[in-house]
Amino acid sequence: MRRFHQALSEFAACNPWFFYYYVTAREMANLVRQAENGITQPAFGTSSATPHAELLNNPGPI
Repeated sequence: MRRFHQALSEFAACNPWFFYYYVTAREMANLVRQAENGITQPAFGTSSATPHAELLNNPGPI
């Protein structure tokens, strides 16, 4: 597992167009919910100022 993360970091360093993020299970569930609702620019966080906050703050059953 450590080698995988090392390789991912090295790949990102060599390819400035490549980004990756570590998220919690809850954050991933929120991203999936947004995608299911057709949102193409994901919103992170739970602030009411965040775009699509109604989906983040009321995620429904998962």
